[in-house]
Amino acid sequence: MSAEPKVAVELMETTGLKTHREYYEDTYKFESTGKIIAIEGEQFVLDKTVFHPQGGGQPMDYGVITSKNGKITFKISDLKVAGDAIIHIGKYENTDGKTFSKDQ
Repeated sequence: MSAEPKVAVELMETTGLKTHREYYEDTYKFESTGKIIAIEGEQFVLDKTVFHPQGGGQPMDYGVITSKNGKITFKISDLKVAGDAIIHIGKYENTDGKTFSKDQ
């Protein structure tokens, strides 16, 4: 597990951002289209997600987030809950220096 994402946690708690948790509606849903509503380096918050953070006896989900054009891939290594938001933490892979940006 990675270190506590202090900057992103502070951002989430002060702005009141919320991630819609699609896994509550369909536990077998493996794909979704979300928008980045906050980003800090290799940590970001989506407006909705299918990734379940660890909790309630449920292990954390792992996977990848890919841009619409397929040129940016982000591998999830950790998920943190901060208020009503879920912080997605990981590393970019094979992106030739391209990264996600807010509202993408």
